[in-house]
Amino acid sequence: MRKMTVSYLVAGVCALALIAAFAVLGHGHYAELLLGTQGVVHAGVFTFRKAGAVMAVDTTTTEQMAFLPAATGSLRLIEASASGTGTATAANEFQIAPGTWVTGTQGALTSISAFAANPLGTTASTFTSGTTFATSLPTVNAQAGLGFGVNSNGGTYRWLAKTNFELYASGATSGYQSLNWKCIATGASGNVVMHAIVEQIA
Repeated sequence: MRKMTVSYLVAGVCALALIAAFAVLGHGHYAELLLGTQGVVHAGVFTFRKAGAVMAVDTTTTEQMAFLPAATGSLRLIEASASGTGTATAANEFQIAPGTWVTGTQGALTSISAFAANPLGTTASTFTSGTTFATSLPTVNAQAGLGFGVNSNGGTYRWLAKTNFELYASGATSGYQSLNWKCIATGASGNVVMHAIVEQIA
């Protein structure tokens, strides 16, 4: 009986320790704890920055940022932020969402090199990132993804995805072949700097 009581106590202590570890590690680290991958995380994570500039609504072929996974690859957006760098108030509206991209319709995306977040990472980027398509922009559902506004006069918006609520793109899935950061509307002389963190997961 005593041995059983001790066993239950040990199991209880272990369970409490595991819960405490989850709480300390916080967002995005549950799998790392369970799989023992701490110390080699973020091997496939890449950062992107778009310098502050006067905003313009997307044209026929140019949007703020676009990410195209490989034909059989996928990626997810885990963080995005935008900050106003102007000196006058101007409202700017953005949408970040997956979209339909077909080589023969939208054409190629002029590539901007991805920058690895972890210098020790061993995963090379296999997706394409950029702002300009050869023919037309991917088709994005108006109700999809994330919508937000930023005031050019010092306003800041930061989006950090909750676990399992990231925005995804999948090269093999219709309607999700691209991930797009779009400017829907902008005020006079709207000036905004942007950054995104993207994880390549396949």
